[in-house]
Amino acid sequence: MLESLTLSLKQLGLSLNESKAYLCLLRKSGVTGYELSKNAGIPPSKIYDSLNKLLAKGFISAIKSNHPPKYLAIDSAEILERYKKEYNRTLDILKKQLGAICQRPEDFNQYIWHINGRTSILDKIWEIFESSQEMIYLSIWKDELEEVEEACRGAAKRGVKMAIVLYGTHEVDFGVVYNHNLDGLFLREMGERRLALAADDKIMLLGHFSEEGEAFATWTHNRGMVNLAKDYITHDIIALKLVKEFEPQINVTFGKKWERLRNVMVKEARAGRLQPKR
Repeated sequence: MLESLTLSLKQLGLSLNESKAYLCLLRKSGVTGYELSKNAGIPPSKIYDSLNKLLAKGFISAIKSNHPPKYLAIDSAEILERYKKEYNRTLDILKKQLGAICQRPEDFNQYIWHINGRTSILDKIWEIFESSQEMIYLSIWKDELEEVEEACRGAAKRGVKMAIVLYGTHEVDFGVVYNHNLDGLFLREMGERRLALAADDKIMLLGHFSEEGEAFATWTHNRGMVNLAKDYITHDIIALKLVKEFEPQINVTFGKKWERLRNVMVKEARAGRLQPKR
C-alpha cells in the first residue's frame, strides 16, 4: 500500500523522500525534522530539503515558535481538493487555447476513415443508428441486417424514418423496405455483399463483406460523399419501384435479368412505351 501511495504522490509532483515524509507526518504530526528523519527513514542530510519543498508545495505547515520547529501535515482531503480545482482550471484553459489554434471542427469532416474487420464495421453501424435523429437510407443484405436490426428497431422507435433496400429475405418490422429480387445474381457478379448507409445528411458508410470473411469499410462526414451515398440508395429504390410497376414489360424489353438495362456501357436504342401492370 505504501508503494502505491508513493507512486500516486509522485504524480502530484512529490519525490520519494517528500512522499515518505508527508505520509509519516499524516500518521504522526507535530514532530521535529530530526524525529521525522528517524520515523520516515530519511537521512538527516536530506530531511530538511524535503521539508522545505513540502512547505513550498503546501503539503505541510511548520510551528516555528518552538525551537527546533515542529512540522504538521495538511489534511489530505484539502490538498486533493486543491489539486482537483487546479487540474480542472488547467483543462479549461487548455480547451480554450488549443481550440483557438486548432482546425475548425468542420475541417475534420473532410476526412475519410477506414475500418477493417466485420465486428468493427458492425459496431460503427450500431453507433450511427444509435446517434441518428431524423432519417436513414440503408442498402443492406440480410446477413448484416440480422446483426444490426435491434439498432434499426431502436432508431425507428425514436421516430427516425428509414428507407431500406434489402438483398435477401428477412422479416422486417421497421422502416419502408424494398426487396431486391436479383440478390443471387448480384452476389455472383460482385463476389461480395455491399452495404451503403447515409444518416441525417451527416454521415455515410460503405461496407464490403466477402464470402471468405474479409470485410472492410469507409465512413465520413464529408457532405459530398454523404449525398452520393444517399443518391445511390435513392436511385436504387426508384428503380425497384419502376420494376414493381412495370416488371413484365421490363422483362420483355430488357431481358428477365435486365441484362440490357444493367449494361450501362451500351446505349439502349430501342424505345417503347411501358404500360403499368394490371
